Amino acid sequence: MNQIEIEQQKSADLAQKLKSLACIECVKGWLDKYTGEKQPIEDIVHCGKLGLISQQLEDRLIKEVRIVQSNKEDK
Repeated sequence: MNQIEIEQQKSADLAQKLKSLACIECVKGWLDKYTGEKQPIEDIVHCGKLGLISQQLEDRLIKEVRIVQSNKEDK
């Protein structure tokens, strides 16, 4: 596999995980385990640009990530 194929596979795997995040608590759990090379929002946007997740899901996840991150900063 070349580098582009590897990146596409990683993005597809991430998109599947993002699609499984049904609620803000799920997003919180994903963020607690997050080990990506980018920031979580960058990964979400990247999957959206590739068309791997819907715009609606992208918008919801970005909003929920910001809420969870904001709550962590407040503590």
